Amino acid sequence: MSELRLPFPANVIAGKGKITTRDLALIKADLFPEGVKDADGAVLLFALNGACRETCPEWAGFFVESLTDFILNGCHPEGTLDEANALWLERMLAADGIIATPLEFELLHAVVKRAPAVPDSLKVFALSQIRHAIHAGNGAYAKLRTGPQKGVSDLDMAFARLVIEAGRSDGLASPAQHRVLLSIDAIAHPGLNAHGWVRFLFMVRPEPAARPSRRRATMVAA
Repeated sequence: MSELRLPFPANVIAGKGKITTRDLALIKADLFPEGVKDADGAVLLFALNGACRETCPEWAGFFVESLTDFILNGCHPEGTLDEANALWLERMLAADGIIATPLEFELLHAVVKRAPAVPDSLKVFALSQIRHAIHAGNGAYAKLRTGPQKGVSDLDMAFARLVIEAGRSDGLASPAQHRVLLSIDAIAHPGLNAHGWVRFLFMVRPEPAARPSRRRATMVAA
């Protein structure tokens, strides 16, 4: 993204590393008069956010709402979140698997919460942020957590529940999601975990693996 050539006035704003209320008004009027309409516009927002260490209070809402609306309503298939778009979002949020900034984590949270269905890969990515935070204190989520670093907190459980239940009503986790939960339990200090973590881990059951069809089983036997 460092090689991206920014259009005016984004190049000037990125050059000074600061987004003021006036700058945001220019961004909306000149670059996004109808909101984010394509992937280039989305990449531009990520680039501005990465280049500017200081932003006005209104920037966070504009960034999260604009990108959430684009990801869920501006991409094909409209009104949902498929595997390809989820993978694109994951790559934009974290090159190394760990979300760096709280605002980008807020974007992930908003997308997961609002999407009618969330691909398993994005759920695994989201749950992994808890593991990175507990294991080494890495990433944006580590800055947002409460409680001891090496223990699972109530906030961790609330976020994990949100991710697992997003887009489904049975409360089941996929095998991949369940493995992340078990890896979190393995690195967390039992004496520092919030009350209810063991019960939570027990209650979140992995969905059963799909059984092979009778026709497939017959063909294999033959």
